[in-house]
Amino acid sequence: MGLLQVEYQSKRTSPFDTHPINIWIFFAATCVYCSGLSLKTELQIDRPNYFQCINLVILSSGALSAVSLASIFLPRLLGWFCLGLWTLLPIMLARHFIKQIYENLMKRIIEKISSMRNRFNQFQGVHIEASSELA
Repeated sequence: MGLLQVEYQSKRTSPFDTHPINIWIFFAATCVYCSGLSLKTELQIDRPNYFQCINLVILSSGALSAVSLASIFLPRLLGWFCLGLWTLLPIMLARHFIKQIYENLMKRIIEKISSMRNRFNQFQGVHIEASSELA
């Protein structure tokens, strides 16, 4: 905070005037970070997938908060470049989590298709037996 005061002490503008998007991203990311921490401590979730998701949100929003605040001190183009690079962090962190969701979803879809195929085969077997008894 001291660095921010030194940089803007002789200017009539504030960081809210020169970097409004970065400041609002910082506030939003900090709110998400705090909400994630409180959710994690209050719920004490037993399911590891949800716990991993909450940890991912906490880590990503904390990093976004720091990067958005640090980007104020950088030249505008370099600050936006750093924010752009930050988008790779959640993608890299979420890769394993997304892969687990995909595998679970595919497993459920295959199970549903298999059960529907079994039902269809049972129905078809009953229909073939009934038609052969009629003949």
